Amino acid sequence: MTPERMFGELLRLGLQWRVRACAFHKDQGRVELEIEHTDEVWQRERCPQYGAAARGYDCNERCAGGSSMSCSIAARSSAVCRAGAVRSAATPGECARRGRARQAGSARSGKPSPWGSCARGRSERLAQMLGETAPRRWRLLHQHVDAAYAEADFSDVCCVGVDEMSVRQGHKCISVFADLIQKRVLFAAEDRDASVFPRLIGACEAHPGHRRALTEVSMDRSPAYRKSVREHCRNATVVHDQYHGIANLILATERVRRREQRLRPELKGSRWLLRKNPDNLSAEQAVELVVLTQSNLASVKA
Repeated sequence: MTPERMFGELLRLGLQWRVRACAFHKDQGRVELEIEHTDEVWQRERCPQYGAAARGYDCNERCAGGSSMSCSIAARSSAVCRAGAVRSAATPGECARRGRARQAGSARSGKPSPWGSCARGRSERLAQMLGETAPRRWRLLHQHVDAAYAEADFSDVCCVGVDEMSVRQGHKCISVFADLIQKRVLFAAEDRDASVFPRLIGACEAHPGHRRALTEVSMDRSPAYRKSVREHCRNATVVHDQYHGIANLILATERVRRREQRLRPELKGSRWLLRKNPDNLSAEQAVELVVLTQSNLASVKA
């Protein structure tokens, strides 16, 4: 296998593109690839206005940085439709951003995906490794996310979970909606009021889901969330998640313990004793818990 064909397989160029030349600059530690289109590319290219088939017009070199190595890629392409409008043919990198190609190289080479690193909040470090600026990496990431989100299918979404998270150093909150069956994020909106659910419904119907398909919505005890579900998702049953259910139970038992502590001094310092798992108690704490459970206390019953 020649080096040109090897790079073509790694980049998954398919039949529309091929690597014409490759060079390695040892002093710079950089690989340069020159990519050109084949005759197959004209079977894919269409005029966006009239839908007519395109034909070759001239070649224009365009350079782009590699995704997971120190590499520059120069693609030569251009096209013209039958109506006479000249436009550039999409290069393999642009096809990936449009959702018509998949990112290549990382899976076969065993290297971590750059987009996974961005998702874990390491875009600045990744930009230093690849010699690219962080804003450019974020811009490319947003392009990939927008292309993939446009093709998302929410028609089978029935169980949704919603929770808020703080952003911008805690001064603002966003509501994040997730599909609890397929474990994926569906939608995110600013604020945590009743207006976020109509925006979720609009996103689902655009992908194309329906509000009547929602049968269960998991949330905290937010009155705004419950009100919006009653108004916009009438077929859905509100389910309070386990975390908030246990949190409210702990608060209720703590109120009972504090009220009873004024009359029963033996309850002093028993806050964490009553909350801990009995298997995690020390020998001394286990004896104290046995003494408390044998007494007729409302805190222990709670």
